[in-house]
Amino acid sequence: MRNLVRAAILVGMVIAMAPAAAGSAVTASVSRSISVWVTPSDSQRPSRVLVTGSLVDFGEALRANSDGRRDPRGSFTLLALHKGSILVGGPELSPSAPTSTAARSGTCAVSTTADDRIPVLRGTRNYAGITGTMTVSVSSVLILPLQPGGKCVTGSGAHPLASWSTITASGTVTISISKT
Repeated sequence: MRNLVRAAILVGMVIAMAPAAAGSAVTASVSRSISVWVTPSDSQRPSRVLVTGSLVDFGEALRANSDGRRDPRGSFTLLALHKGSILVGGPELSPSAPTSTAARSGTCAVSTTADDRIPVLRGTRNYAGITGTMTVSVSSVLILPLQPGGKCVTGSGAHPLASWSTITASGTVTISISKT
């Protein structure tokens, strides 16, 4: 009889502890390499973005404020992806000076590249807990109007005849993964 009581108490304890154990989560942080590919658009439309590497997703890059809310005057970038969002950058997100500029004499073709490091601040849904740093590269090519006499129209009033640009970023991020 004593063994039967002990067995009943043991079974009762296991049953009582099962819901608590089932609801507990184990969280682990892992480092992952990612690349971000952005096709910039005009200020009226969001830019298209692809994320590759250890995380694969796509969506839009939007200007945002420090809370991660869409803000056309914001100084942060929100990657609004299908599986969640990632907030990057901040007030320091502006390549200080082009790392290289090349202008072809007589053609008014100008190419510029600039690099900068930006923080990965936080994410939502599948990217909750994401942090890290990425190196961003911005490349642009412009064809400026040519004045009679062979001089290029430059300055704040210059409107390119054609332009192309791309933004890429790569780095290592840490993301927290919860398993129940």
